Amino acid sequence: MRERFGDRLTPGCAGENVLVETARRITLDELGGGIAFVDKDGREVVRLEVLQVAHPCRPFSGWALGGTVEPEVLKETLQFLDDGMRGFYCLGVGAGIVSVGDRLVLL
Repeated sequence: MRERFGDRLTPGCAGENVLVETARRITLDELGGGIAFVDKDGREVVRLEVLQVAHPCRPFSGWALGGTVEPEVLKETLQFLDDGMRGFYCLGVGAGIVSVGDRLVLL
C-alpha cells in the first residue's frame, strides 16, 4: 500500500492491530483453515479464525489519495484496497500474547 500511496500511509494509520509483511497478497480462501502466531521457537502463541475481508471505505480511500479525486480514480482505489489488501477481521481462539517478530502461519 505504501508503494502506491506514499509516506502518507504509516503503520497503524488505518487502525490495524497487527501488521504482517508478505511478498504477495493473501486471499480469504487461503485463510479458510485459520491462522496462528508462532514464536521464534515455532511454538503456537494464539490461533485466529478469519471472519471476513476488511473492505475499504470511501473516506479512507480518499484520504490515502490525498483528498478529493475523480470517481474513476476512487473506484480504482477501492478495488485495489479490497480482497484483503486492507486486511481481515479475525476472532481470537483462546488467548495469547503476540510479540514483534512472531510469525503468522496458515493452518
